[in-house]
Amino acid sequence: MILKNWEGCNVKSKKVKLVAIFLSLVILLTIGCSTQEAKNKEENSKKDWPKGVTIGSSSMGGIYYVWAGAWSKIMMEQLKIPFSVEVSAGGVDNAKLVNDGKVDFGLAADGIVYAGLNGTEWAKGTKYENIRAIFPMYPGYFQWHTLSKIPIKSIHDMNGKRVVPGPAGSSADSYWRMIFEFFNIKPQISNAGYADATSLMQDGMIDAIGLAPTGVPHPSTAELATTHDVRIIGVSKDDIQKLQKQYPYMSVGQIPAGTYKGMNEPVDTIVIWNVMMANKNVSEDLVYHVVKATFENHEKLVAAHPSAKDTLAENIKYIKVPLHLGAIKYYKERGITIPNEAYPPEYKK
Repeated sequence: MILKNWEGCNVKSKKVKLVAIFLSLVILLTIGCSTQEAKNKEENSKKDWPKGVTIGSSSMGGIYYVWAGAWSKIMMEQLKIPFSVEVSAGGVDNAKLVNDGKVDFGLAADGIVYAGLNGTEWAKGTKYENIRAIFPMYPGYFQWHTLSKIPIKSIHDMNGKRVVPGPAGSSADSYWRMIFEFFNIKPQISNAGYADATSLMQDGMIDAIGLAPTGVPHPSTAELATTHDVRIIGVSKDDIQKLQKQYPYMSVGQIPAGTYKGMNEPVDTIVIWNVMMANKNVSEDLVYHVVKATFENHEKLVAAHPSAKDTLAENIKYIKVPLHLGAIKYYKERGITIPNEAYPPEYKK
């Protein structure tokens, strides 16, 4: 009797093993099919992706160049396609390059994009209608720096002084020339990249260097402040209020105390947001994945530059220019409210 039961148990045990093996094979086949299906789906979605991606940044030493370098590295790691950073003159130049499809992505102030789309300010008479924002980067501060020994304490002290408001065609150059004209300030203007401008200042060839809109601390300013006594100059609240009547996207902000070595007090100045742009014809699927990868790797961006602490999806509320359709798809999936003015003409509700 005991033997019979033992034999029965053996039979049952074999049956259980066979069932277990069968179920394991079914599970493995299911996983294999699911994995292959997901892989096929991913490959199909990438069919309209370019083989490589280009990004318009700024001159070497500029924050756009540093930012674009860090961002492109993250995108390559996450999306597995080449991203290359192109040296450019900055925001205005990037807006033109993105609009013309000469680069896929570019960095600029939303005020620069706004003017380009509407054919005003730097773009007066020509509309650059192919530009779309994809995500907010950081609030940009308007900043000048000079050596403490030079008697410049406000933008109004720059009459007749030798100044470099950034590279020709940059956002900074465009904005500062506009502000000088608004207040009838007439400095001696020349243009140079920030690395070259810093050398010129150290050699006593220029009196002040301007940036706008920039994240802080700006690399070239911070480097100079480690070896020289530097004064940071902004724009007063009274002056900003006058400017706002003509340029409503400008707001009052402060560069915090301690941003640079020797800077013991906050400095009032203009603030506007910087955005990452894309040509509206760049793959919707690619832009969706680019935006997704950007926000999912926020900590890596912050490690590359502290200004990225503000690169948050919810800050899309500050952007007043049209978004790319791929970006809209992402924000809608996240349940984030999109400003009405950020819907482009091609969006179908």
